[in-house]
Amino acid sequence: YVVTLMSSQDPIKASDVANLEVLRPYRLYITLFRDGNVTWYRLRVGFFANATEAKQLLTAVRGQYPLAWVARATKAEVAAAPATEIKIFATPEAPIGRTSPPSEQTPVIVMVIAFSSMTPAGKLLREGRRAMTDGQYQTAIKIFSDLLEAGQGPEAQEARELLGLARERLGQNDLARVEYQAYLALYPKGEGADRVRQRLAALTTAQAAATKPLKPFEEKEKFDVSGSFSQFSHRDIAVATDGTLDISSSLFSYLDVTGRYRGQRVDIRSQLSTSFRYDFETTDSRPDQLRLSALYLDMRDRDHGLLAVLGRQSASSGGVLGRFDGALLGFRPRQRWKVNIVGGYPVELSSTATLPERERRFAGINLDMGTFADYWDFNVFVIRQFVNPIVDRYALGGEVRYSARDQTYLTLVDYDIDYNTLNSFLTVGNWFLPGGTTLNAVYDYRTAPVLTTTNALIGQPETSIAELLLRLTEPEIRQLAQDRTAIVRTATLGAAHPLSPKIQINGDIMMLNQGGTVASGGVAEVVSPGTEFAYSANLIASDLMKEGDIVILGLRYANGRVTDTSSLNFNLRYPLTRAWRASPALGVDYRANETIPDQISVRPSIRIDYRWLTAITFDAETGVLWTSDVGSNSVGADKDFFFELGYRIDF
Repeated sequence: YVVTLMSSQDPIKASDVANLEVLRPYRLYITLFRDGNVTWYRLRVGFFANATEAKQLLTAVRGQYPLAWVARATKAEVAAAPATEIKIFATPEAPIGRTSPPSEQTPVIVMVIAFSSMTPAGKLLREGRRAMTDGQYQTAIKIFSDLLEAGQGPEAQEARELLGLARERLGQNDLARVEYQAYLALYPKGEGADRVRQRLAALTTAQAAATKPLKPFEEKEKFDVSGSFSQFSHRDIAVATDGTLDISSSLFSYLDVTGRYRGQRVDIRSQLSTSFRYDFETTDSRPDQLRLSALYLDMRDRDHGLLAVLGRQSASSGGVLGRFDGALLGFRPRQRWKVNIVGGYPVELSSTATLPERERRFAGINLDMGTFADYWDFNVFVIRQFVNPIVDRYALGGEVRYSARDQTYLTLVDYDIDYNTLNSFLTVGNWFLPGGTTLNAVYDYRTAPVLTTTNALIGQPETSIAELLLRLTEPEIRQLAQDRTAIVRTATLGAAHPLSPKIQINGDIMMLNQGGTVASGGVAEVVSPGTEFAYSANLIASDLMKEGDIVILGLRYANGRVTDTSSLNFNLRYPLTRAWRASPALGVDYRANETIPDQISVRPSIRIDYRWLTAITFDAETGVLWTSDVGSNSVGADKDFFFELGYRIDF
């Protein structure tokens, strides 16, 4: 079992991943899924022996990942995970994983070499010790519990003692007493038994904890560099009744490099993530693009709870709106309190802003509090952003998270006190029922785009607020910003249920209401499409025909204001041999339109990938999108052929 943390139509990089201690013991990796013409990148964490363990992790990350869900991983996915792994912690035993380019439809299955003599239980024990040293007792409890559930190996004795100590330091004295008693029943003799008896006696008599402390965990200094380089050539050709058109012909290059140093007290991590698109037919309207997604230095002092991240990075909490160039500084004055200070320059487009954007700048502070009463976590923030020389955004907000074994809730609020406008309100609930059934509900209210004074530039000839101030007053600019900002409301109800160990079904109902914008400043009105509904269901099976295969059958119906769309999608990932895999797919859409003829489109494709020398992968994909009007007046069909060929080298 795994937990899917997030889905994105953009490649997910290490800089996009929240640096949560609870994720440290697990593997973070990327899978891909194509829904129609859209490729979704999914960040997953695993692996768990059963759904209960996965749900425990789900409750711990729900605050940062409110739309996360539990899924079942096949043996093929487990084997493939090292190839697309993302490392956000300094754990040099396994090489860093790689994200894949945007055109991939399914996970590229490769194997990488991991040089390690440590057993999985040994790794868990080491991570648990580290969490204890860092004061992350909730994380330590999870790690030691997982280790003990896996069996009674040589690491179990120390894990049992440390589990009791972690509960004791969290004030869970009754549970600590149970763990100490279990330890003595299993290991009645030795130095460890003497320590545990002291702690148990102190708990029983309500005295201070045992005076003989555990020896702090120490680890030798380590440094390593890892990464990947990949290139993919993509070509799109449209064939219509009036001729053939070469839509695009490009070469995509990706480079990811991570350097890590872990000392006795200090962790240092550096990250570079960049890409370049070379267009074989470069024009002014379609230039080459250099993207710099991440370039930062992450430094942490474990003994004092200090954090400093400098450079191009991303954040998803504390009121920060994604990628920025700047600094994040954090310190922990008390065990359950963490203060973060953040500031810098927002980066809207990594392709055009390879250098810091100086016109806008922001600064903010946020406070993490928790966990209280075992289940509650809180965050509050204030952030202010300027666009020379006026206020761009001034927001207050916070999060409230409740995480229990059988249910989780999250509420997030972002309110702009300068515009007196609610920028976003999100509430999420998840319920885990007996038998593996999961229910979820989401309500999301937000401005689109997020209300900032910079929105006034939409549709204007000027490229900066400073230029716009030469023509308009500040109140006029602020009114334009509000006029260009719409309101989007989304509500979703979903459920998932395992029909058998190999088959799972899931589905959801979604309501989307996207507001319009008024005409002003020479920009035309945008009419609201009204309220739309979408209904979807998926049947997911694994290991049906051969170990490692995955079959996904999906149905979707979307009811829009002028178009109703019915969709059928089929995806198969089939291992031909240990090195070769084939992934055929088929999508069929039928669009019933009010103002134009109905349309049907069919999208067959196939992807072949080959693994060579464990660290090199070659893959090729081809397909066609066939579209035709439905009716007696139909004059033919349009075809859009695409071809892709690429490789990736891991180092």
